[in-house]
Amino acid sequence: MRLAPDRLATTSNFGVIARVPEVLAARICGSGSPPVEGGGCPETGSKVRSAGVKRTSARQCRRDEAGSSASDWAVGGSGGDDTLRSTTISAAVVSLLVGVLVHGQQGSTVTDLLERFRRTTVFWQQLDVAKEIVKIGDTSVLKELEPCLTLDDRHVRGNAAFVFAGFGDERGLETIFLMLTDRSDRGPGQGTAGAFSPTTPPSIRLSRQIEADRYYAVHLLGQLKDARAVDVLIPLLAETTTSRGLSVR
Repeated sequence: MRLAPDRLATTSNFGVIARVPEVLAARICGSGSPPVEGGGCPETGSKVRSAGVKRTSARQCRRDEAGSSASDWAVGGSGGDDTLRSTTISAAVVSLLVGVLVHGQQGSTVTDLLERFRRTTVFWQQLDVAKEIVKIGDTSVLKELEPCLTLDDRHVRGNAAFVFAGFGDERGLETIFLMLTDRSDRGPGQGTAGAFSPTTPPSIRLSRQIEADRYYAVHLLGQLKDARAVDVLIPLLAETTTSRGLSVR
């Protein structure tokens, strides 16, 4: 049985591919219906013999309490040999094609998520994408996200670190821990409450941005629920600027 490549390229044909072994098995039985559970045939022995397969007993076409197997059927003539051989090969090819299709779909999903992560500019929406990436479990994304660990925007940096930490890579927690103690100069980022007026002194802008970045680091640790963060978070309880982040579950 030959399957056109363009028929395999869409997920809508997945159900059709999955049913091919049933159809082929039904043809061995000489019936248009799939075999019953356990490998038996719903039709009589006369139709079975017309396909080159003879049934050794009437009961072997049904599944008994102990279950049936391929040994219940005996091949009769070269036609039966060819049918069984063709069916076995076809079923193997279909299984292989289905595996390739599923793998290809997963690969494209990872690529799509990485593109969404880069394209998303709102930090909390980007974090949702980061969680989806972790769920897939493909660690190859870490190489692509590594440059994000040093971005000036600490919220994007933290979201990338979330993925690393989600995969158990030590660089994830290390990056988030550094965000808690980092008070260095930086450009405008995300998370600052309210808009700054044109007359707001640069020192105030920087102070509020640092506060927002540190608060987001605490939020990320709360989302990760990693016990190693406890010792780092406890001293922050005394700080009024970041203690609200500890309420994250």
